[in-house]
Amino acid sequence: MSMNEPVRERILDAAVSVLAEVGRPTTKLLTSVAERAGVSRPTIYRHVGSQTDLFEALIRREVERRAAADILPALGRLENPYEDLAKTLEVMIRMVADHPVVKFVIRESPGTVVRQMDNFAPILAEAVVPIVQPVFDEAISAGRIPAVDVTTLVLWGARIAASREAIPVAGNTGDIRTEVEQLLALAALLRSPSKP
Repeated sequence: MSMNEPVRERILDAAVSVLAEVGRPTTKLLTSVAERAGVSRPTIYRHVGSQTDLFEALIRREVERRAAADILPALGRLENPYEDLAKTLEVMIRMVADHPVVKFVIRESPGTVVRQMDNFAPILAEAVVPIVQPVFDEAISAGRIPAVDVTTLVLWGARIAASREAIPVAGNTGDIRTEVEQLLALAALLRSPSKP
């Protein structure tokens, strides 16, 4: 950790706290974060950057933390691919639905979040793929699952999770597991050969 890391981490921690407390967009976000972190606004710009940079840094940090703590255990060893992938997708959706920073960004501008997935995609891929790739490689070599592009799977999981929160649908029951089961049933149906 460089000498600047403690200041950067203090800023990011303050931002999480402010975003969880405020819960809505504010023009004084960086000022509030600076006050909470005990630094000046120029210090935020020097160590983190703009408000957009702050959001990206928060998302990167949180995804990295949650990938190891939540996604990898849910994925297991892919002994039961359907169940393990369902649990993993459920965890990814809960990460979005329950995280104050992500919820704040989505509430601030849902359309922007969906459009910005291309910008966040590298962050997600860099954080999650190295953690889960060995599990997929082992399951593929053992013949439990077909060869898959893990980056594509991670990015689709993220798109599903973000769009579920950004674009609420009347059919969302709030029961994430049931929604995941329905999505996977649809995917299985689409893979089934059609009958005449």
